[in-house]
Amino acid sequence: MANRGRFSSFNQPVKCRVCGKLTTESVNGALGLALCGPCQDEAGLENEHADGHHEIVQCAACPDCAVAISWLVQVGAVVATGASGVDVSFVLRIEEEEYEGTATLIPRRDGRQGYEAAGSSPDYWLDVAFWSRFRSLTDAHSRYREIERDVLQAIAGECAVVAGAAAS
Repeated sequence: MANRGRFSSFNQPVKCRVCGKLTTESVNGALGLALCGPCQDEAGLENEHADGHHEIVQCAACPDCAVAISWLVQVGAVVATGASGVDVSFVLRIEEEEYEGTATLIPRRDGRQGYEAAGSSPDYWLDVAFWSRFRSLTDAHSRYREIERDVLQAIAGECAVVAGAAAS
Protein backbone atom coordinates (compact mmCIF):
# COMPACT_ATOMS: atom_id res chain seq x y z
CA MET A 1 0.00 0.00 0.00
CA ALA A 2 2.81 2.44 0.76
CA ASN A 3 4.19 2.26 -2.82
CA ARG A 4 0.95 3.12 -4.65
CA GLY A 5 1.55 6.89 -4.73
CA ARG A 6 5.00 6.65 -6.30
CA PHE A 7 5.85 6.82 -9.97
CA SER A 8 6.57 3.46 -11.48
CA SER A 9 9.73 2.93 -13.51
CA PHE A 10 7.48 3.11 -16.56
CA ASN A 11 6.25 6.60 -15.69
CA GLN A 12 9.39 8.40 -14.48
CA PRO A 13 9.75 12.10 -15.35
CA VAL A 14 12.07 12.78 -18.28
CA LYS A 15 13.31 16.00 -19.84
CA CYS A 16 11.51 16.97 -23.06
CA ARG A 17 14.09 16.89 -25.84
CA VAL A 18 12.59 20.01 -27.48
CA CYS A 19 11.78 22.47 -24.67
CA GLY A 20 13.58 20.88 -21.71
CA LYS A 21 10.56 20.68 -19.36
CA LEU A 22 10.13 17.66 -17.14
CA THR A 23 7.34 15.42 -18.36
CA THR A 24 6.20 11.82 -18.22
CA GLU A 25 6.64 9.85 -21.42
CA SER A 26 3.18 8.30 -21.27
CA VAL A 27 1.46 11.64 -22.06
CA ASN A 28 -0.48 11.76 -25.37
CA GLY A 29 1.09 8.63 -26.76
CA ALA A 30 4.60 10.07 -26.59
CA LEU A 31 6.08 6.91 -25.06
CA GLY A 32 9.75 6.62 -25.99
CA LEU A 33 9.82 10.04 -27.71
CA ALA A 34 10.83 12.18 -24.69
CA LEU A 35 8.34 14.93 -25.65
CA CYS A 36 6.02 16.93 -23.40
CA GLY A 37 2.35 17.29 -24.37
CA PRO A 38 2.61 20.67 -26.20
CA CYS A 39 5.74 19.62 -28.11
CA GLN A 40 4.07 16.33 -29.05
CA ASP A 41 1.03 18.25 -30.35
CA GLU A 42 3.20 20.62 -32.40
CA ALA A 43 5.14 17.69 -33.86
CA GLY A 44 1.83 16.01 -34.75
CA LEU A 45 0.59 19.13 -36.56
CA GLU A 46 3.84 19.40 -38.48
CA ASN A 47 3.54 15.76 -39.49
CA GLU A 48 -0.10 16.17 -40.56
CA HIS A 49 0.85 19.19 -42.65
CA ALA A 50 3.72 17.30 -44.30
CA ASP A 51 1.32 14.45 -45.07
CA GLY A 52 -1.05 16.87 -46.85
CA HIS A 53 -3.94 16.93 -44.37
CA HIS A 54 -4.31 20.75 -44.53
CA GLU A 55 -4.90 21.16 -48.27
CA ILE A 56 -8.53 22.26 -47.97
CA VAL A 57 -8.75 23.87 -44.52
CA GLN A 58 -5.93 25.98 -43.14
CA CYS A 59 -5.20 25.21 -39.50
CA ALA A 60 -4.43 28.30 -37.39
CA ALA A 61 -2.52 26.21 -34.84
CA CYS A 62 -0.19 24.71 -37.45
CA PRO A 63 3.04 26.72 -37.72
CA ASP A 64 3.34 25.82 -41.41
CA CYS A 65 -0.18 27.05 -42.22
CA ALA A 66 0.29 30.30 -40.31
CA VAL A 67 2.92 31.59 -42.74
CA ALA A 68 2.40 35.28 -43.40
CA ILE A 69 0.29 36.12 -46.44
CA SER A 70 1.98 38.56 -48.77
CA TRP A 71 -0.26 41.25 -50.21
CA LEU A 72 0.13 44.67 -51.78
CA VAL A 73 -2.22 47.44 -52.85
CA GLN A 74 -1.16 49.50 -55.87
CA VAL A 75 -3.28 52.53 -56.61
CA GLY A 76 -3.86 53.69 -60.16
CA ALA A 77 -5.49 56.98 -61.03
CA VAL A 78 -8.75 58.82 -60.54
CA VAL A 79 -11.27 57.20 -62.88
CA ALA A 80 -14.18 59.59 -62.37
CA THR A 81 -15.28 62.51 -60.24
CA GLY A 82 -18.94 63.14 -59.58
CA ALA A 83 -21.61 63.94 -57.04
CA SER A 84 -21.21 60.51 -55.43
CA GLY A 85 -17.49 61.02 -54.85
CA VAL A 86 -14.17 60.25 -56.47
CA ASP A 87 -13.59 56.85 -58.08
CA VAL A 88 -10.00 55.59 -57.84
CA SER A 89 -8.71 52.44 -59.55
CA PHE A 90 -6.43 50.00 -57.73
CA VAL A 91 -4.88 46.56 -57.99
CA LEU A 92 -4.68 44.19 -55.03
CA ARG A 93 -2.05 41.46 -55.21
CA ILE A 94 -2.46 38.56 -52.80
CA GLU A 95 0.16 35.87 -53.13
CA GLU A 96 0.20 35.21 -56.91
CA GLU A 97 -3.30 36.56 -57.70
CA GLU A 98 -4.29 40.04 -58.91
CA TYR A 99 -7.63 41.68 -58.24
CA GLU A 100 -8.50 44.95 -60.01
CA GLY A 101 -11.12 47.25 -58.62
CA THR A 102 -12.44 50.74 -58.11
CA ALA A 103 -13.03 52.48 -54.79
CA THR A 104 -15.42 55.40 -54.34
CA LEU A 105 -14.19 57.99 -51.87
CA ILE A 106 -15.95 61.06 -50.50
CA PRO A 107 -14.67 64.15 -48.66
CA ARG A 108 -14.26 63.44 -44.94
CA ARG A 109 -17.51 63.85 -43.04
CA ASP A 110 -15.78 65.29 -39.96
CA GLY A 111 -14.66 68.38 -41.88
CA ARG A 112 -10.96 67.52 -41.95
CA GLN A 113 -8.98 67.69 -45.19
CA GLY A 114 -8.92 64.54 -47.29
CA TYR A 115 -11.10 61.67 -48.40
CA GLU A 116 -12.48 58.50 -46.87
CA ALA A 117 -14.42 55.42 -47.93
CA ALA A 118 -17.96 56.29 -49.00
CA GLY A 119 -19.81 54.31 -46.34
CA SER A 120 -18.90 51.87 -43.60
CA SER A 121 -19.72 48.70 -45.54
CA PRO A 122 -17.19 47.64 -48.21
CA ASP A 123 -19.95 46.56 -50.57
CA TYR A 124 -21.02 50.21 -50.65
CA TRP A 125 -17.69 51.84 -51.53
CA LEU A 126 -15.99 49.06 -53.55
CA ASP A 127 -17.13 48.07 -57.03
CA VAL A 128 -19.32 44.99 -57.13
CA ALA A 129 -17.00 42.82 -59.27
CA PHE A 130 -13.99 43.34 -56.99
CA TRP A 131 -15.95 42.92 -53.77
CA SER A 132 -17.58 39.66 -54.89
CA ARG A 133 -14.21 38.16 -55.97
CA PHE A 134 -12.47 39.30 -52.76
CA ARG A 135 -15.37 38.09 -50.60
CA SER A 136 -15.37 34.66 -52.23
CA LEU A 137 -11.62 34.44 -51.59
CA THR A 138 -12.00 35.23 -47.89
CA ASP A 139 -15.00 32.91 -47.56
CA ALA A 140 -13.11 30.02 -49.16
CA HIS A 141 -9.88 30.40 -47.19
CA SER A 142 -10.05 31.19 -43.48
CA ARG A 143 -6.44 32.39 -43.44
CA TYR A 144 -7.40 35.30 -45.73
CA ARG A 145 -10.17 36.37 -43.34
CA GLU A 146 -7.48 37.37 -40.86
CA ILE A 147 -6.07 40.00 -43.24
CA GLU A 148 -9.39 41.21 -44.69
CA ARG A 149 -9.71 44.25 -42.44
CA ASP A 150 -6.08 45.32 -42.98
CA VAL A 151 -6.47 44.97 -46.75
CA LEU A 152 -9.67 47.05 -46.82
CA GLN A 153 -8.07 49.77 -44.68
CA ALA A 154 -5.04 49.83 -46.98
CA ILE A 155 -7.23 50.15 -50.08
CA ALA A 156 -9.20 53.02 -48.53
CA GLY A 157 -6.05 54.75 -47.26
CA GLU A 158 -4.04 54.46 -50.47
CA CYS A 159 -6.96 55.49 -52.67
CA ALA A 160 -7.71 58.47 -50.38
CA VAL A 161 -4.21 59.82 -50.99
CA VAL A 162 -4.74 59.73 -54.76
CA ALA A 163 -8.23 61.26 -54.46
CA GLY A 164 -6.87 64.07 -52.29
CA ALA A 165 -4.02 64.79 -54.70
CA ALA A 166 -6.42 64.90 -57.66
CA ALA A 167 -8.75 67.30 -55.86
CA SER A 168 -6.00 69.82 -55.07
